[in-house]
Amino acid sequence: MNNLGLTESINPNETFGVHKNHVNNESYSGINANCNFPEPIEKQPSVKAPKPKKARNLSQYSIRPLKVGDIARAMKIAADNFSGEVGLVARSYLWHFASKVGLPQITSMWAKWEVHIEEDGEAVKLDLLSSFVHGRDVAWIDLAAQSEATIDLAVAAMRRWPRFHRLLVVRVERGYAPQFLAAGFRVAGHLPDGQGQHIYLYAERKRLINPHQPPVRLRFSGRRSVSSDCEFSVVECSGAIIGLTGIYETEFWHDVTWGAWGAIDPARARRDAVFQTLRLTEDRAKRNGARWFCLETSDCEKYRHARRIYELYGLRPLLTIPNFYTGDDGKAEKFIVYGKPISEDVVRAPTAVSEKA
Repeated sequence: MNNLGLTESINPNETFGVHKNHVNNESYSGINANCNFPEPIEKQPSVKAPKPKKARNLSQYSIRPLKVGDIARAMKIAADNFSGEVGLVARSYLWHFASKVGLPQITSMWAKWEVHIEEDGEAVKLDLLSSFVHGRDVAWIDLAAQSEATIDLAVAAMRRWPRFHRLLVVRVERGYAPQFLAAGFRVAGHLPDGQGQHIYLYAERKRLINPHQPPVRLRFSGRRSVSSDCEFSVVECSGAIIGLTGIYETEFWHDVTWGAWGAIDPARARRDAVFQTLRLTEDRAKRNGARWFCLETSDCEKYRHARRIYELYGLRPLLTIPNFYTGDDGKAEKFIVYGKPISEDVVRAPTAVSEKA
């Protein structure tokens, strides 16, 4: 869910108002230091210095919750920025309005199943989540705080996992990472949580399958919506809607508020509009008591400028999963999570984990 769908509407290299001196690779504010000024022969006519530009009034930007009457304008901005993902935006807005009338679970982005695994008289139960934005063929499996016996049985089950899940992403205690790496998983990264000791690993199902593995009984049951909440908003400048943004939270990530479906009208995609939209969204997350502000995107070329802007804003990559999405052109795209701490009491856990089994 790309937070700021800037596509090619703004070039982050043009956001600082300086002229590049390509001779000595230095930057000056409106000055080319390599000019060769001739010796004055006669008095030159005086030239009036240009009037300094007035600073933009950043207080003119604001956000407010999306209303039914804003839908046409919001969907036009979404279509200009998200192209093939407009249907997902519309479904997210339905979730927003359902939340407003007290029925957030009807159209919630996330769904949860119980996975029952049985082998040689042993039985365990795991939580599996999926999102309509990511696709139901991507399974997020929660193995945090599970026993070693449960971990062993889960790894065995993944060797015979059913076809309807293309990609498995597991959250597990860091100490169990080598076991998953040996099974064919790769390190995706770390997302913040209350204990700070969990790691995320991923693997395509076809890489894990072992037909010689003894059969393990798998049963999926209890589908329900995941407890979550959302608020999508419009960005206004001088009373006019010039962009979109939003936030959501889910029980799977207690410490995180996610930015969602942010976009700026390409005709208004200036530096101040972009950065103020990010700031206003982060401030909204702070008011919700979030400890981390995160957003997700992909390595799609049309989001190249957006990713650069996230970095300039101070967000850093936390999680990367290759072959997560299928782009408009049929090519595989990476899933990337950017984030930053926004609470004073956050203690960041180390994220480096060796991929050596």
